[in-house]
Amino acid sequence: MKNITKLLYIFVAGVVLSACSDSSVENSSNVLTASDYIKLGDEKYSVNNNYGAIADYNAAAKLEFNNPVIYEKLANAYMNEKDYMNALANFNRAIKNGSDSADVYAKRGFVKFHIKKYTSAVDDFNRAVQKDSSNSIYFSRRAGVKAALYDYVGAINDYNNAIKLNPNDAQLYYNRGMMKLQSQDKNGALNDLSIAGSMGKKDAYNVIKLINKN
Repeated sequence: MKNITKLLYIFVAGVVLSACSDSSVENSSNVLTASDYIKLGDEKYSVNNNYGAIADYNAAAKLEFNNPVIYEKLANAYMNEKDYMNALANFNRAIKNGSDSADVYAKRGFVKFHIKKYTSAVDDFNRAVQKDSSNSIYFSRRAGVKAALYDYVGAINDYNNAIKLNPNDAQLYYNRGMMKLQSQDKNGALNDLSIAGSMGKKDAYNVIKLINKN
C-alpha cells in the first residue's frame, strides 16, 4: 500500500511539475512584438482612444525604432488630440526614417499651420501636391496657409484647382469668394458666394448682404 501511495505521489508531482513547465513556456511565447503593439494601438485608435493608442505605439517604437509607419501612427493620434508639437515631432521621425507619401507631407503641413509655421507648411503642401495633384484637399489646405500669409492671389489659384477637382463643394466656393473679397474683386466674390449659397452654404447670403450694404 505504501508503494502504491508513493507511486501516486510521484505521478501527481510529475503532472504538477509538467504543468508548471508548460506554463512558463506559454508565458515566454506571449512576449509582445512590435506588430502586436501596433495591432493593439490600431484597435484603440479606431475607437478614439488616442492616448491608449499612443502608449501602444510608443511600446512598438521601442522595439522597432526605425519603423516609419509607427511614427506616422503616433503622429496621427497626437494630431487627433490637437497635440501638434508631438505630432510634428513624430511626422519628422517618420519622414527621416523613410516615409515619403503625399499624405505624410500634407499632414505635417497641416500641423505646421496650426503652430503658425506657415512658410514651412507651404513647403510641405508643395511636396504633397507634387506627389499627388489629384487631391483637392491638398490644394484647399495650401490655400488656407497662403491666406494666413496674405497671399490672396496664391490662395485663389489653389482654390481654382481644388474646385476643378471637387466642383460640388460649397465651402470651396465660399472660401474663394472670401479671398476675392480680400483682393478687392467684389463682383468675383459675390459670384462665388452666390454659388456657395445656392449649394447650401447659407452663411454666404449673410456675407453678400454685408457686401451690398457697403
